[in-house]
Amino acid sequence: MLALQQISNFGTSTPAIARTTIQGDKILNFFNCSEEQKNNAIIVLWNLQRHLLKCHEICIPIESEILAGRANIESKSLKSPGSNYINLPSVLDLESKTEAFIGSAKLAIIETGNLIKPFYANYFEGEKDFQGHNFHKLIEWSSKKFGIEDRFTLMLQAAEPNVKKIVDMRNAVEHPKQNKRLITKNFELIENTNSAFISEPKWGLSNEQMTALLPDLHNIIEGILTLGEAVIIELFHKFKADFPGLFIDEIPVEKRNPECPCRISVTCTFQ
Repeated sequence: MLALQQISNFGTSTPAIARTTIQGDKILNFFNCSEEQKNNAIIVLWNLQRHLLKCHEICIPIESEILAGRANIESKSLKSPGSNYINLPSVLDLESKTEAFIGSAKLAIIETGNLIKPFYANYFEGEKDFQGHNFHKLIEWSSKKFGIEDRFTLMLQAAEPNVKKIVDMRNAVEHPKQNKRLITKNFELIENTNSAFISEPKWGLSNEQMTALLPDLHNIIEGILTLGEAVIIELFHKFKADFPGLFIDEIPVEKRNPECPCRISVTCTFQ
């Protein structure tokens, strides 16, 4: 008897699926590596996909409630008839949702670093405590192995500030300190001397300026996806098959298949 089982609410039209396992599998076919290395890389991409889908799943209701709140504000229908009170919009259980989001985001970041492991196992065997989010260690390793001007090293250096920001936010949840906590604010009524307005949800570390929540959530998901792709691209340049004319090409947004919107592919110019 055959058995079918649904394991996700999302399909290939979701970028977190199209741009991880599906896209990665196609690119890995052009690597000059063992089948074991490829399979291990696919496992890492699967875990990256899983954590990014969790971020996406958490983001959906937050976005829906923020957009609904924004529409109510714009329609000016918040004030209760015959009273001085307004029905302030809100995102339910916002703090728990954002904490879960940033936790999954860090797990996804770890997998972007782990993508290197199948191809440079000797280094990672000597780093028993290494975690994929330790980009400062990856930078040190890449600088020694390839050089400080190597494109792999430069890519890791460019990514490290954003990686650190996400890790710091997650650490502020798991290991809060008096001067560094993750603060999340829901819709708020802001009253000044001559005016009042409703601010949308925002967040930030307690020692930094807060920023709008919804754009940040989208940017984090997109940023981790792009980082995973950047690692795959640099690995491609190190391990691409010995065949002339192979290069990575970015697919323009308007030409991406909406049913499976992969962003990068391998192209051959050799005729």
